Amino acid sequence: MLWSSLLEQNIDPVDLLKTGLFRKHESGNVEDLFQGRFIFPYIRHGRTAYFIGRITDESPAWEQERKMKYCKLLVHSEKYDYVSDQVENRYFYGEDSVKRGSDLLITEGVADCLSALQAGLACVSPGTVQFAERDHAKILELAQRAGTVYICNDNEASNAGGKGTLATARMLWKHGKVARLVELPRPEGVDKIDLNDFLIAQGPEAFKALLPKAKTLLDLTVDQIAQCEDDDQLIVLQQEALDLIAQVENRLQRERWRGTMPKRLGLSKSAYDSILGEVADSAQDDAQAQESAIQAPEQYKVVNGAICMWNSDSGLYRESVSY
Repeated sequence: MLWSSLLEQNIDPVDLLKTGLFRKHESGNVEDLFQGRFIFPYIRHGRTAYFIGRITDESPAWEQERKMKYCKLLVHSEKYDYVSDQVENRYFYGEDSVKRGSDLLITEGVADCLSALQAGLACVSPGTVQFAERDHAKILELAQRAGTVYICNDNEASNAGGKGTLATARMLWKHGKVARLVELPRPEGVDKIDLNDFLIAQGPEAFKALLPKAKTLLDLTVDQIAQCEDDDQLIVLQQEALDLIAQVENRLQRERWRGTMPKRLGLSKSAYDSILGEVADSAQDDAQAQESAIQAPEQYKVVNGAICMWNSDSGLYRESVSY
């Protein structure tokens, strides 16, 4: 056990508890947080900043019964007040792989992300199907620094991964970053395939061959319109497409679309211009409200040689994203 092993090295128990690697019970007993799990370290600027553990066949029976596929490092809270407030779950897996101007892949699981990194792809993962609202500002900052952004979640019968992909793509689109959505081919009779499965079975080159086929949200919506035979659903899809177009600030791009999109959306040019104008006015108000809700803190200063930003939740300066 890690706890007993470190105690034998005369490390202060209080300091050990501060790490978040141990759970202290009301009885006073202390146990290792991670037992029989694969441990994935989150690397930030070359240093380990966080951990997450994946259940295995070697996990104890009580862990198996909890049915928690992943267990995250404890962070400071009222329940775990013995954990240092310097331990925070504010990182994405794979952050160190992101380079300015290079393409970026966003995927669902930590194992998926690790496989992508091993294949030489810059990749980050929120550890779940989509980003929490509190993380929007950070993934936006990373995405804006990147070149083309691709999103590849699980392809499964339940479509949970697909819904997460769309949610992330919509959030990025609203803030001026167009993501391309990669769909993994799912063999007939298979309920689910994830990026890790695909890379193991097909290899990195087969995945890279899917990237040129990746489509944007607008591409997907227009494709649905072309195949739609239900009038009510057609109106919904036309509205979705116009909403997306209205959010794009690049006037040259919008002018290009003005020449092609009316026909593709099944609208006359006059109807397209009129409806788009109304949608644009409404979208501008919504975008301003959304931007105010998620914008990142703007107060920065240098602390111990690192650029840090003010964190209003903790009342402390924290290391900022910088690549």
